[in-house]
Amino acid sequence: MNIRLSTEAPDNMNTDRKLGFRTLEPNNWLDIDPLMRTTVLSTTHTDHHKAWFDAVNEFRLDEKVPPEVVRLFEATRGMLLYGLFFYPILALSADQFIRVAETAARAKCLSLGAELKQVKNFSNAVEWLIKRNGIVTEDHRSWRVVVALRNDVSHLIDQRAYSVGMLFQQFDWLTTVINRLFDK
Repeated sequence: MNIRLSTEAPDNMNTDRKLGFRTLEPNNWLDIDPLMRTTVLSTTHTDHHKAWFDAVNEFRLDEKVPPEVVRLFEATRGMLLYGLFFYPILALSADQFIRVAETAARAKCLSLGAELKQVKNFSNAVEWLIKRNGIVTEDHRSWRVVVALRNDVSHLIDQRAYSVGMLFQQFDWLTTVINRLFDK
């Protein structure tokens, strides 16, 4: 991944001080978000669009992952891509990615013979998988963390903001645990 993070403040933020991010207007809604213009710097691309697309495109699910999970994943990856233009979409994509993991866990449960009523609750689905060795031992803690994160993002009090580096680490981690879930 060829992304460096910059701490330089943009000269023309056009940030609504009450919101903490720029207000979209007819003259700026198709422009790269000023926060992203200073955050996403590539060592191989001078074109921010290409650098961002290439970085986001690295996140891929394996062919073994069920289509319903892949559809949600690809829509979420699309949100991440459009975060280049409106920074708050990055936080929404991170929150949605947690829901993709929830869908993946439930799909795995159903493929192993669980009844939907047994695994409708995300925590129950993860514990059901753990008890039946549907999740590899080294991922037990990760999936329990995903449950906690999902509960957290489902009960927001305010708009979240994440660093790009943190988001990419989370997406990489979640992509890995989802792919491993379907390796067995």
